Amino acid sequence: MVTQENIEIGKRLRIFGEKNFSSMAEFAEAMGIRPQNLNELLNGIRNPGKKTLDRLEKIGCNRQWLLFGTVTYPLPPGSPVIKDKNSIHYSMPGHITERERDRIQEFINALAEAPEGDREKALDVINIILKK
Repeated sequence: MVTQENIEIGKRLRIFGEKNFSSMAEFAEAMGIRPQNLNELLNGIRNPGKKTLDRLEKIGCNRQWLLFGTVTYPLPPGSPVIKDKNSIHYSMPGHITERERDRIQEFINALAEAPEGDREKALDVINIILKK
């Protein structure tokens, strides 16, 4: 049955596939499913089950982003926390502006969607900023 939730998952799945594979047939092959089955997922006809989610994770798709459209990470104990009305948590020294918070969330979501090589480049930049 087509639901709004399945349609949204299908949209994110299509974004991941288009960014990481040259064709949907190649994407289906990487997932180990038939193109017709992938098409059902992309169009919201089916919801991905555990086995499909596991396969997607193995090829670099963030499960939380796929299912919910967001990515959150646990904070280390004792971190200063800013919590907004949407329950998005950030560990930051001191206060950050709403614009900074929004840009950080955009970055995290973009990183979750990015192909593996781009994620590594972003982590290199983060390491330079954090001097690690």
